[in-house]
Amino acid sequence: MKDQIEQHLSKPENVCERLSARLVCLLKHKVVCSMPSSSVPLSPQAQSAVCTLESLGRAAWMLTKEEAPTVGAVCEATKDVLLSRARAFVADSHGLPLLSSQSCDGTPIRCQHYSRRVLPGAKSQKVRGKEGVEVLVSNQFVRYHDPGHGWRTVCLLAEPVPLSHGKAVPLVLAAARRTWTSLRALGAKGCIVEHYCWDRAGITALERQCRQWHLSQPIPDDLPYSDAVKPHLEFVVTTPCALHDSHNAFRWGFLEECKDRGLMRDIYIAVESLRNSADLLSSRIGSWVFHHLVHREGRSPEWLDQRRVLLEGLDVQPELLELMMDIELAWEGDELCVRAGAQVDKSSLVVW
Repeated sequence: MKDQIEQHLSKPENVCERLSARLVCLLKHKVVCSMPSSSVPLSPQAQSAVCTLESLGRAAWMLTKEEAPTVGAVCEATKDVLLSRARAFVADSHGLPLLSSQSCDGTPIRCQHYSRRVLPGAKSQKVRGKEGVEVLVSNQFVRYHDPGHGWRTVCLLAEPVPLSHGKAVPLVLAAARRTWTSLRALGAKGCIVEHYCWDRAGITALERQCRQWHLSQPIPDDLPYSDAVKPHLEFVVTTPCALHDSHNAFRWGFLEECKDRGLMRDIYIAVESLRNSADLLSSRIGSWVFHHLVHREGRSPEWLDQRRVLLEGLDVQPELLELMMDIELAWEGDELCVRAGAQVDKSSLVVW
């Protein structure tokens, strides 16, 4: 496949077309990059897509000159495939209520900046350095509940958008609208819920302008409802970002104990190292947990009541909550305690 891509690098549309076809096959087969253990047979096109994604997704410091154009083509093809799948997904809902959840946040990054100037005497000077850039990172999820198969979800991704003109509310919303696609634009015919999630900085103005944008959009004529009902089939909902709230609560709660910037820098480095080693930790966490697993006698009714209140307050899923209460799972120091005689398996403990 690499030879084929290199032959068509001069025609980007051919590259995108070829990669889109392969990625469509990949999605139809519902395969991932770890396919060797799967029993699902792959067509040559799907296998070619797997090999391409594995090759471009490997850990490396930089891309080769041959890989750089291919990565751009793969990204464009992937976005096209995701959008096509989202349209097909909405069509498969057959008028069922749909939910679209969209979020975005500004992120500062540092990147290489190149500048070239022509000096007197026709001499040119090229300068390279670091430059700080603010980009808007966004995502979108679309889902509906199928009575026969439960919840179904698709994801839409886009590249970060530079906030070159500032972070004013109209500019942020305009940049986000470049990457988000409304459910009506995806072809939704029934009741829809458009959900937006931001941090609390300017959320009131963002919500107001977002609602105004939805009110300004024309209502499709092909909706299978009367004109009196059509305006009432769309609901716009806004919620603050729980991750930002949790982070701020954690930061404010430890502010008195963590004023040392050197200590906070060390903690940041340690946490980033753990995040970058997530795969290694996941592969070892099972054996680590079992070395710390201890059986304890049954807890008192008061302890169980307090534990249930705590887990419910943390919004633990009901099924998982009942399992945790049944085996009386709790940390005590560096020991993971469960009720004496409780039957637990490795996979469950890894999830917990």
